[in-house]
Amino acid sequence: MPACKSGSTSGWTCGVVTADKVTESVNDNGELLDVYDFHFSAFLLSGDSGGAIVSGHYSIGVDSYGNMSSCDDAADDDAVAGGFAIVDSKYNAEAMFKHGFNLSINVGQPKFAKLAAGQISGMVDAAAGAKVTVTVDGKSYVAIVGNAGAWTVRLPKALAPGSHKVTAVASLQSKGSDFATTGAAASRKFTL
Repeated sequence: MPACKSGSTSGWTCGVVTADKVTESVNDNGELLDVYDFHFSAFLLSGDSGGAIVSGHYSIGVDSYGNMSSCDDAADDDAVAGGFAIVDSKYNAEAMFKHGFNLSINVGQPKFAKLAAGQISGMVDAAAGAKVTVTVDGKSYVAIVGNAGAWTVRLPKALAPGSHKVTAVASLQSKGSDFATTGAAASRKFTL
């Protein structure tokens, strides 16, 4: 899987994940903890720790360590860059950093596809499991985003003929995060 990272020392560099679920012992204030992480081939230097690691639109981890001292070292066979998985397994970035770490993710603005008497549906750039709150004429309903970003609200009672106002807003509280990320609201008036 491709993996790119940001770092305050070496900036933005990319590579691929080379090993998953690697166990490393780290010193956490005098206590040795087994941390489950992954290795990737991006260039990582001292001072990059805490930067984001992403694969496409998905956040996969946080920069942790590397054994490189210059860009030239990245090509060595024994070069290692390691990242803590965000929420995978017992020890991860969220568990280690506790309330000092909160995952922020992209949640797009919903787009309407179907505005009908019995259902409202659309698409949104958000991870599967995100919620879309749809408000029709002051009454709110919740849809869960599917794998391709599709969402649908089936109305319990068909809308009467006439003019209606609909608003949709998507949000996602990722596993382990204390906060939900909310995208921009989309509104539309339509007539049946």
